[in-house]
Amino acid sequence: VSPLVYGGFCTYPEMAKAGVGYFTDKLKVQNPKVMVVSIETAGGVEYAQFIADAVKKYGGTSSLVTMKITAADVTPQVLEIIKQKPDFITIYGVGNTAILTMKAMHQYGLKIPAFGISYLMSPQIYAAIGPEASAQYNVISCFTPGGADDSAGNKEMMAAAEKYNHTAMREDINYVAGWVAGQMAAQALQLAGPEPTRAKLVDAMSKGFTVNSNGLAAPIVFTPTDHSGPSSFRMFGYDYTAKKYVAFGQFSDYDKYMK
Repeated sequence: VSPLVYGGFCTYPEMAKAGVGYFTDKLKVQNPKVMVVSIETAGGVEYAQFIADAVKKYGGTSSLVTMKITAADVTPQVLEIIKQKPDFITIYGVGNTAILTMKAMHQYGLKIPAFGISYLMSPQIYAAIGPEASAQYNVISCFTPGGADDSAGNKEMMAAAEKYNHTAMREDINYVAGWVAGQMAAQALQLAGPEPTRAKLVDAMSKGFTVNSNGLAAPIVFTPTDHSGPSSFRMFGYDYTAKKYVAFGQFSDYDKYMK
């Protein structure tokens, strides 16, 4: 564990555990069959392994289908989904990966639930997919996007975003992550005392501390031996009528999947 490195974003192993656990329970399937739809990268292969590990806990199986990051047509990948008939899929990649996959699945009449990695939560992605094609699209995240609940932390971030002309960004998960990272830094500086120095800050943080985001995330606990960061997740969808994200349950509801 490095005394200078602290995780501040959702991690892939935990995304896999929470996402697989949630849909296995929601769909009431035994021995779930899961497909990973990914861009052709080492990160995609690694994520597919995390999914395989998570699925194995439930006696299930998983497979991987890939596409170029510059893909403009994903018909072969969707035909493979039709062939394999998974219970649900998970998407790793960039915005276009999710957009193309969900729109093509809709064109083929597929109603297979899907969840994207945390980075694939943005209003632009949902706008491009559209309400019909995104009916099965969800995102697993350790952060709550702006407007998705009434927590004190969410209200505070939404107000600040409006004040500083960031209204268009407050629903983007990367904006929320930056806000929480700022809270982490501010709280860590307080631990260093009224006259903080680099040495005092490093020493104070190394003893462990908990970041309280007032509901934007579950409490983030750092210990002397664990700097991995956020470890609680939940699933989100999008309500086109209300024009806001919808959270499925509380962070604590997913704790059982993270073991």
